[in-house]
Amino acid sequence: MALKFYYDLMSQPCRALYIFLKMTGIPYEAHEIALRKMEHMTDDFKKLNPLKKVPVIDDAGFVLTER
Repeated sequence: MALKFYYDLMSQPCRALYIFLKMTGIPYEAHEIALRKMEHMTDDFKKLNPLKKVPVIDDAGFVLTER
């Protein structure tokens, strides 16, 4: 099962993680979160990261967030 990667390429930390995932060949499922459309403020995203920041990685229930 591939990990889920929540990102917006406008964010420098997201771009760095995106490049890392591409270069290492780690399989992932991309979920773009448009910061400019306030998609990070939705209740569904808040369940993943209460601080409402990207990037977020969900690896089979283990959620790693930007703090």
